[in-house]
Amino acid sequence: MSFVLVLFFCVTAEAGCKKIKIDGNVRISRASILGRLHVKKGQDIKEQDINAIVKDLYASELFAWVRATYADDVLTLDVRELPSVNTVTFEGNDNADSTLLEPDLGVSARQILSKDKLRKATMRISGIYRRLGYFKAQIDPQVIYRPQNRVDVIFSIKEGQASIVSDVVFVGNKDLSNLELSGALTTKAFRWWRFVKTACLFDPAAHTRDNKLLTNYYYDRGYIDFEVQSVNAQLSTLLESFTVLYQVKEGRPYRVRKVVLENEIPEVESPRTWKYTLKKGKLYRRAQSVEDMLSLENFFAESGHPYVRVGERLQRQAGHEVDVYYVTQTVPRITVRRVTIEGNRRTYDRVLYPLIDIWEGDILDERNVAQTQRNLERLGFFESVRVEKTPCAREPNAVDVNFIVKEQPTGSLGIKGSYSHSLGGRIDMHFDEANFFGRGVMFRVNGSVGGYSRDFSTTFADPAFMYKNILAGATLRISSQVARDVGRSKEREEYRVMIRGARAFFSFPIRRHWSVRPGYGVSFEQYQNISAKLYAIRKNQFISPYVSRNAWEGKWLRDGKAFVSKANVGLAYDRRDRRFDAMRGLFAFLNLEVAGLGGDIKTWQLSLDLDYHYKINDLFTLRARGYASMIRPWRDQDYIRVIDRYRLGGPDSIRGFSEWGVGPRYFQEAIGGDSSLGG
Repeated sequence: MSFVLVLFFCVTAEAGCKKIKIDGNVRISRASILGRLHVKKGQDIKEQDINAIVKDLYASELFAWVRATYADDVLTLDVRELPSVNTVTFEGNDNADSTLLEPDLGVSARQILSKDKLRKATMRISGIYRRLGYFKAQIDPQVIYRPQNRVDVIFSIKEGQASIVSDVVFVGNKDLSNLELSGALTTKAFRWWRFVKTACLFDPAAHTRDNKLLTNYYYDRGYIDFEVQSVNAQLSTLLESFTVLYQVKEGRPYRVRKVVLENEIPEVESPRTWKYTLKKGKLYRRAQSVEDMLSLENFFAESGHPYVRVGERLQRQAGHEVDVYYVTQTVPRITVRRVTIEGNRRTYDRVLYPLIDIWEGDILDERNVAQTQRNLERLGFFESVRVEKTPCAREPNAVDVNFIVKEQPTGSLGIKGSYSHSLGGRIDMHFDEANFFGRGVMFRVNGSVGGYSRDFSTTFADPAFMYKNILAGATLRISSQVARDVGRSKEREEYRVMIRGARAFFSFPIRRHWSVRPGYGVSFEQYQNISAKLYAIRKNQFISPYVSRNAWEGKWLRDGKAFVSKANVGLAYDRRDRRFDAMRGLFAFLNLEVAGLGGDIKTWQLSLDLDYHYKINDLFTLRARGYASMIRPWRDQDYIRVIDRYRLGGPDSIRGFSEWGVGPRYFQEAIGGDSSLGG
């Protein structure tokens, strides 16, 4: 028996994609398209792979049309690219600036435009207009095709009429009236006498802010059980107005029974005695409680424990009384790895870094961060100041603190003219620049030219003198004016006063919100054509307004010169939100000025100035000012020159009165006063 073994060898061709062919791409490279495919050359391609390829290319939002075919081991992709945006413009946006509509729009120049992007951009613009109160706004996106697959995008906007708040209604309030509560909100009901119409526009985003304001308003009056149960906005059928309805639960006002500090941190020593703003037997007020907690945190920080925070716990008692417990707690000790400032393209870093209260290696103290933010805002150089704290990946207990600023114009130029019957015509000009060449230097030039006076002055001040938090500056002044006799004679006699002077001044902080401001100035005064009718007081006797060292002996000098040397030291308390164009806060300045450290005049002057700003809304700020001052002679001088005394009257002070027409008189002669009080 024999066997035959037959072997069969089969050679088959390798299956799979041999070639990928792409047609229709112009801007997008072949490599970029291949990188978006999940198939490779040599891979066996099936029907589901073809579908996945089409979906992936559409999902890239780069193509308007995609077709994929697979035949003879060749994958062919036919594509048509989406157009790129050439320009984006807005038409009809009278009440919304382009700078408000462009951010986060999703459509900008040199980007790819798709229908989905255009739809989302339209919805964003519509949302912005709804927040502005324009619920009837219609946005029509238009696409104009240009050569080379480019398009111009135009958003045509019909704003329509803004939807106003017709009424604000409160339900559930028994003790406080609707009028009181409406005054606590930023949203106002439309009334014909309201000048600020923007406050009457409906803003859905204002609900959260108004709820907080309303809660604080009640808490500041002892209503610690108060809550806003619901807020509803009812739109009229014509989409023209809203009625905002607040459903509230008032409760009863609580009085403070006791105030206790609970300190359970062993290494932190509590203050032995502390004067709380909240008083026993008085109504509980949230603002006073917050002030107490901040004061305690400042005490602990100054004692070397900046990581201590103070919270509040309220324990209600019978008879609508409440026990207030201030509870200390620690926050994680996070160190500051780096402090940077971004966005100051014009302002030099050396101007800003002296204002920073927190540095590398310090324990992160939110109060110092907030104080630095306020310092930068108070400069008046920036439209906004934001703070970003970024945790460090390699150091879990460290952060980078970055202050992001947005600069704004800081200069102004003004020219004005005036005319009065007594002084004739006058032109005033000024140029102010608070950030001269980005160095933080304040430069000011003032000038006036009139029929009876000419005045020129310039001021130069550096707030970062010697790279320290010290302000140093100087003022130069040249003045020439014709003064008039204010005596009983109907024929007013005139004399000329010429003053040339210079003054140097400084300011340096001694603690938060407090600063000392010394200064020194000299002036050369010349009086021509002096009339004997122009008086100064010396023991109820009249002498010439110009007095030299020997004037007390009774000598008369008709054409005289005087050298005046003045030194001053002032104490300033500044809680304003910014140095220029302040909107809130108090500024107080107590100043003592002494003339007589050399020179011909020997007087001392004490003055107090108060300036308070209260922000009513974004457009209006209430400002109140007051001053008190007194001047006295000293050393061997026992008189005060008439020109140094306080005087009122005339077009520059109180119109309707003659020059020096308001104030003390001696035998009907206006002699001015040695004390002044006003506001």
